[in-house]
Amino acid sequence: MNYVKFLLSISIGILVYVLVATFAGPDGIWAYNQLSEQKNVLSTNVEKVQKINDTLILDHRALENDVGIITSKARNLGFIYEGEKLVKISGISEKGVSVYDTGSIVKLEEISFISEQSCKILGFVCFLLSLTIFSLTGLKSKNRLKPMAVASSVFTQYK
Repeated sequence: MNYVKFLLSISIGILVYVLVATFAGPDGIWAYNQLSEQKNVLSTNVEKVQKINDTLILDHRALENDVGIITSKARNLGFIYEGEKLVKISGISEKGVSVYDTGSIVKLEEISFISEQSCKILGFVCFLLSLTIFSLTGLKSKNRLKPMAVASSVFTQYK
Protein backbone atom coordinates (compact mmCIF):
# COMPACT_ATOMS: atom_id res chain seq x y z
CA MET A 1 0.00 0.00 0.00
CA ASN A 2 2.97 2.33 0.62
CA TYR A 3 3.96 1.99 -3.05
CA VAL A 4 0.50 3.12 -4.15
CA LYS A 5 0.56 6.08 -1.77
CA PHE A 6 3.99 7.07 -3.04
CA LEU A 7 2.84 6.89 -6.66
CA LEU A 8 -0.31 8.84 -5.81
CA SER A 9 1.81 11.53 -4.12
CA ILE A 10 4.05 11.75 -7.19
CA SER A 11 0.97 12.02 -9.40
CA ILE A 12 -0.45 14.83 -7.27
CA GLY A 13 2.86 16.72 -7.41
CA ILE A 14 3.10 16.32 -11.18
CA LEU A 15 -0.54 17.33 -11.64
CA VAL A 16 -0.04 20.51 -9.58
CA TYR A 17 3.12 21.35 -11.56
CA VAL A 18 1.39 20.81 -14.91
CA LEU A 19 -1.68 22.83 -13.94
CA VAL A 20 0.32 25.75 -12.54
CA ALA A 21 2.71 25.76 -15.51
CA THR A 22 -0.15 25.51 -18.01
CA PHE A 23 -2.20 28.34 -16.54
CA ALA A 24 0.34 30.68 -14.89
CA GLY A 25 3.77 29.60 -16.16
CA PRO A 26 5.99 31.49 -18.61
CA ASP A 27 4.37 29.71 -21.56
CA GLY A 28 0.96 29.48 -19.93
CA ILE A 29 -2.45 30.85 -20.75
CA TRP A 30 -2.10 33.91 -18.51
CA ALA A 31 1.17 34.99 -20.20
CA TYR A 32 -0.29 34.20 -23.64
CA ASN A 33 -3.28 36.48 -23.00
CA GLN A 34 -1.01 39.32 -21.90
CA LEU A 35 1.17 38.89 -24.99
CA SER A 36 -1.92 38.78 -27.18
CA GLU A 37 -3.10 42.13 -25.76
CA GLN A 38 0.35 43.62 -26.39
CA LYS A 39 0.29 42.30 -29.95
CA ASN A 40 -3.07 44.00 -30.55
CA VAL A 41 -1.72 47.31 -29.22
CA LEU A 42 1.34 47.03 -31.45
CA SER A 43 -0.74 46.08 -34.49
CA THR A 44 -2.99 49.09 -33.97
CA ASN A 45 0.03 51.37 -33.65
CA VAL A 46 1.64 49.89 -36.78
CA GLU A 47 -1.57 50.55 -38.74
CA LYS A 48 -1.58 54.19 -37.59
CA VAL A 49 2.08 54.64 -38.53
CA GLN A 50 1.45 52.97 -41.90
CA LYS A 51 -1.35 55.46 -42.63
CA ILE A 52 1.00 58.32 -41.72
CA ASN A 53 3.67 56.80 -43.98
CA ASP A 54 1.20 56.54 -46.88
CA THR A 55 0.24 60.20 -46.41
CA LEU A 56 3.88 61.27 -46.36
CA ILE A 57 4.65 59.26 -49.50
CA LEU A 58 1.73 60.93 -51.34
CA ASP A 59 2.85 64.40 -50.21
CA HIS A 60 6.44 63.64 -51.22
CA ARG A 61 5.40 62.52 -54.70
CA ALA A 62 3.15 65.57 -55.06
CA LEU A 63 6.00 67.89 -54.04
CA GLU A 64 8.32 66.25 -56.56
CA ASN A 65 5.93 66.39 -59.52
CA ASP A 66 3.03 68.84 -59.09
CA VAL A 67 3.90 72.51 -59.63
CA GLY A 68 0.61 73.69 -58.10
CA ILE A 69 1.32 71.86 -54.84
CA ILE A 70 4.86 73.22 -54.74
CA THR A 71 3.55 76.76 -55.26
CA SER A 72 0.87 76.33 -52.61
CA LYS A 73 3.33 75.02 -50.03
CA ALA A 74 5.79 77.80 -50.84
CA ARG A 75 3.08 80.47 -50.37
CA ASN A 76 2.13 78.89 -47.03
CA LEU A 77 5.77 79.23 -46.00
CA GLY A 78 5.76 82.91 -47.01
CA PHE A 79 7.59 82.72 -50.35
CA ILE A 80 6.41 84.86 -53.28
CA TYR A 81 7.38 85.30 -56.93
CA GLU A 82 9.56 88.18 -57.99
CA GLY A 83 7.45 91.23 -58.61
CA GLU A 84 4.59 90.07 -56.39
CA LYS A 85 3.68 92.08 -53.34
CA LEU A 86 2.63 90.44 -50.11
CA VAL A 87 -0.32 91.98 -48.32
CA LYS A 88 -1.07 90.70 -44.83
CA ILE A 89 -4.50 91.33 -43.41
CA SER A 90 -4.75 91.48 -39.67
CA GLY A 91 -7.45 89.40 -38.00
CA ILE A 92 -7.20 86.54 -40.46
CA SER A 93 -5.27 83.59 -39.20
CA GLU A 94 -2.54 82.07 -41.29
CA LYS A 95 -2.60 78.38 -42.04
CA GLY A 96 1.07 78.10 -41.23
CA VAL A 97 3.25 75.10 -41.78
CA SER A 98 1.45 71.79 -41.56
CA VAL A 99 2.97 69.52 -38.98
CA TYR A 100 2.77 65.84 -39.68
CA ASP A 101 1.75 63.37 -37.04
CA THR A 102 4.72 61.17 -36.23
CA GLY A 103 2.82 58.46 -34.41
CA SER A 104 3.17 57.64 -30.75
CA ILE A 105 5.61 55.67 -28.67
CA VAL A 106 4.18 52.43 -27.35
CA LYS A 107 5.75 51.26 -24.13
CA LEU A 108 4.94 47.67 -23.36
CA GLU A 109 4.75 46.44 -19.81
CA GLU A 110 6.50 43.29 -18.74
CA ILE A 111 4.20 40.31 -18.65
CA SER A 112 3.48 38.64 -15.33
CA PHE A 113 3.87 34.92 -14.83
CA ILE A 114 5.10 32.34 -12.34
CA SER A 115 8.63 31.24 -13.15
CA GLU A 116 9.30 27.68 -14.24
CA GLN A 117 11.40 27.08 -11.14
CA SER A 118 8.56 28.26 -8.89
CA CYS A 119 6.15 25.90 -10.69
CA LYS A 120 8.52 22.99 -10.07
CA ILE A 121 9.01 23.94 -6.42
CA LEU A 122 5.24 24.18 -5.94
CA GLY A 123 4.76 20.74 -7.50
CA PHE A 124 7.50 19.27 -5.29
CA VAL A 125 6.00 20.85 -2.16
CA CYS A 126 2.59 19.38 -3.05
CA PHE A 127 4.27 15.99 -3.54
CA LEU A 128 5.88 16.21 -0.09
CA LEU A 129 2.68 17.47 1.51
CA SER A 130 0.55 14.70 0.03
CA LEU A 131 3.17 12.08 0.93
CA THR A 132 3.18 13.37 4.50
CA ILE A 133 -0.61 13.34 4.69
CA PHE A 134 -0.79 9.82 3.29
CA SER A 135 1.90 8.67 5.74
CA LEU A 136 0.08 10.20 8.70
CA THR A 137 -3.25 8.72 7.68
CA GLY A 138 -1.53 5.36 7.26
CA LEU A 139 -0.23 5.52 10.83
CA LYS A 140 -3.69 6.34 12.18
CA SER A 141 -5.26 3.48 10.31
CA LYS A 142 -2.57 1.04 11.52
CA ASN A 143 -3.17 2.14 15.10
CA ARG A 144 -6.92 1.68 14.70
CA LEU A 145 -6.55 -1.77 13.19
CA LYS A 146 -4.56 -3.14 16.09
CA PRO A 147 -7.31 -2.75 18.72
CA MET A 148 -9.85 -4.15 16.30
CA ALA A 149 -7.60 -7.10 15.55
CA VAL A 150 -7.25 -7.76 19.27
CA ALA A 151 -11.00 -7.43 19.76
CA SER A 152 -11.72 -9.80 16.90
CA SER A 153 -9.34 -12.36 18.31
CA VAL A 154 -11.11 -12.06 21.66
CA PHE A 155 -14.48 -12.72 20.03
CA THR A 156 -13.14 -15.71 18.16
CA GLN A 157 -11.91 -17.24 21.41
CA TYR A 158 -15.36 -17.10 23.04
CA LYS A 159 -17.18 -18.73 20.18
